[in-house]
Amino acid sequence: RCMEQTRSPTVAHHVHRTARLGAWVLISEHWYNEREVKGIVSWRSIGARYATKVSGRDVQSYMDDHHEIPKNASLFSAIQIILEHDCVLVRADDRRISGIVTASDIAREFETISTPFLLLAEIENNLRSIIEKKLSKDDIIKSCGENYLPNDFTSVSDLTFGNYVKILEYPANWTKMGWYLDRVKFCSELATVNNIRNDVMHFDPDPPSPDEMTQLRNVAKMLDTLRSMKAF
Repeated sequence: RCMEQTRSPTVAHHVHRTARLGAWVLISEHWYNEREVKGIVSWRSIGARYATKVSGRDVQSYMDDHHEIPKNASLFSAIQIILEHDCVLVRADDRRISGIVTASDIAREFETISTPFLLLAEIENNLRSIIEKKLSKDDIIKSCGENYLPNDFTSVSDLTFGNYVKILEYPANWTKMGWYLDRVKFCSELATVNNIRNDVMHFDPDPPSPDEMTQLRNVAKMLDTLRSMKAF
């Protein structure tokens, strides 16, 4: 989380020598944002000293060396530092410390980036399993037409998501599902997922919207429910 900029060089310069540990939360923002950083105090640094019976009443007694990266550095360049030291400071163009990246930040970013891919993978795997178990190769060719199938089509794993939608839209194939579900509605939901998938897989700079994420979660949950009920 980025901290607000401050201009208190006196506090920043003296805090590492004179501040009492109990005052750390109150004055850390002043110290943290100055050009000269003395070190980092964290639960890890406090715990390490407590475990080894190293004591002190000043902040510097519990301070570890800090590590930093420029603000325009790739997030991935911070990962190894964070794995080893729990956090990395971010230095702005004006040489001030403008933020901090922690393991929690990495976890949240990973979740944001990976969740759409994981949901789409789950949806596709279930659709592939449905088609493999319920339909024959002739059923697939009849519903898609050879012109709309991949040139190297030999199995369901060769199909595109658009193929899945077209296969399940075909009334004769839907009858073979044996489900009391609305075919048009079901396939409309899949078509929406396909549009989201195209954006995700082509690395659209804008992440899926909250509504799109809800759509992915709902379809994934629906297919997972069908699987758990042994519907395929």
